[in-house]
Amino acid sequence: MKSIVEFLRRILDDLINFRNVDAYVVAFLGVIMIILGVLNPPNDQVYLLVITAGMVILLFRETAPPSKEVDLDSCCTRARPTNPA
Repeated sequence: MKSIVEFLRRILDDLINFRNVDAYVVAFLGVIMIILGVLNPPNDQVYLLVITAGMVILLFRETAPPSKEVDLDSCCTRARPTNPA
């Protein structure tokens, strides 16, 4: 039970901080499609629409420019290499 709470806490933390939102949207759409498929299977156009939407969301994520965060440790080590003597 503890792992489920940690899992849900991590998801909530990710969503509050807008991390991995695209992955959660695609997963949510997938779960909804599974539930609809069990209860009342929709037609093929709905499946294709959801699959296309998921692929577009993931494509935007892959082609997004890198974040503008600067890692000061990596900047310092590149500018001044350490030579242990």
